[in-house]
Amino acid sequence: MWKRKCFTVIAIYRTFPSRCPGKWFFQIEFDGLNFQELLRDCFFVGHGVKIKNSICFRPSAFCLYLYSIMIISKKVLIQAAGGLVENEKSEILFMFRRGKWDLPKGKLDPGETLEECALREVEEETGVGQLNIEKFLLTTLHEYEELGKVIEKKTHWYYMRSNSLQPLVPQTEEDITELRWFGSGDFGIVLRNTYPAIVEVLRAGGLL
Repeated sequence: MWKRKCFTVIAIYRTFPSRCPGKWFFQIEFDGLNFQELLRDCFFVGHGVKIKNSICFRPSAFCLYLYSIMIISKKVLIQAAGGLVENEKSEILFMFRRGKWDLPKGKLDPGETLEECALREVEEETGVGQLNIEKFLLTTLHEYEELGKVIEKKTHWYYMRSNSLQPLVPQTEEDITELRWFGSGDFGIVLRNTYPAIVEVLRAGGLL
């Protein structure tokens, strides 16, 4: 008769100051023996965390379990946040980056809340401060490939208010070349050259 054996799996993923993805390490205990397995193809972008879980497997099922982890983890998950910023003239702040009109957003840093991330990214990318978050709008998903990995970016959007008296300072190291406040009558310029996710954000903000 097959005897149940207990595997204790401790998965650790981490990020670095450069925002490069960390690697998943698996510390596995099997039948009283400990060994470590580094799965070099497993990446995750997010907060450093430890997950501990005791699981009982048949030996063949355990191999399938590890294989499934490797396949799932080949998708890099990125949490991000951004802002739909409106000024006192009911104009919306847009930025021109890499050939398209976009809204300020960026990756979540360790220890941040999504709201803090959204405020920081707007200020870093545009120079606009004195921001007040009014409400959460929606979450958008975007997938793309980079260096052989499938990147899934989950961006949480917030409606914010500020004023137009501040100088606009594009973050050129992020390839932002222009910043503009657009009134609703000029949204056609943006809609002709933007991403589908930005259209979703504008709709969620009641602007379309």
